[in-house]
Amino acid sequence: MIDSAAIVNWPSIGSRAAISADGKYFMYTIGNKPVGKTTLIVQSTFDGWKKSYVGVSQGLFAGNNKQFIFQKSDTLFFLGLGGELEKSLPKVAGYNQSKNGVMALLALITGDSRR
Repeated sequence: MIDSAAIVNWPSIGSRAAISADGKYFMYTIGNKPVGKTTLIVQSTFDGWKKSYVGVSQGLFAGNNKQFIFQKSDTLFFLGLGGELEKSLPKVAGYNQSKNGVMALLALITGDSRR
């Protein structure tokens, strides 16, 4: 039997989705999986490679189609597409990508004001 409690706990496709410029990878979010959290999925369009990150709701593909960049808490992560996490940068308050479509510039703001 489906009741209102079951409906509240159902996962749902999130409102964020993107595909890499070369079309080989895409990302999307699933809301309420696990309950009360958002999970980001980065997946290949041509084979079974797939990574998921709980507590992450957005990210971006690097302009070179080789990395996916996302932030969890105060750490910025660089995921090698088709592979594993390559690098992480702690104490990041935020990041952004240029909107011009020609270059993917990343602006980092460190959370440590003593630097």
